[in-house]
Amino acid sequence: MGSKRMGVLRMQALVNAAVNDYMLNANIMPAADGLVDLGSPTKHWANIHSHDLHMRNERGSYTIIEEEEYLSIKNNKNGKLYKFVVQEIDKDGKEIGKDKVAELERTLVVLNKKIEALTAQAEDSTVAQLKKIDEENALDAPPKKRWWWPSGGGK
Repeated sequence: MGSKRMGVLRMQALVNAAVNDYMLNANIMPAADGLVDLGSPTKHWANIHSHDLHMRNERGSYTIIEEEEYLSIKNNKNGKLYKFVVQEIDKDGKEIGKDKVAELERTLVVLNKKIEALTAQAEDSTVAQLKKIDEENALDAPPKKRWWWPSGGGK
């Protein structure tokens, strides 16, 4: 056996010895590009803790970048940067606020109808008040001088 194979066996022995944490001072890399998996369809890693996440295959090359307030994704082929647009959801997967927005939209429709009715009522009331004022002013006003004589009348 070569020395690299012995290193793998020694590392396996350390892992089998019930070591809780294994700290590395080196990169873990596959022997060739696209040759091995990290985990399997039935054996998953619990969590992956990393800085930015770099992904590349024959279709694309992207980096997911953790910003302070959001995530962004960079297309490494063209250099374009995109911001992930996310919306908060509740524990059942429903969008938070979506029902509230619909309720507010319904309330807005009702309020607009009330405003239209009140505006029409106010206009009618204003017209009635103006007519009343005109009538009151007509009663209080002195008779108007006639500048013409009624037909058949003289001087």
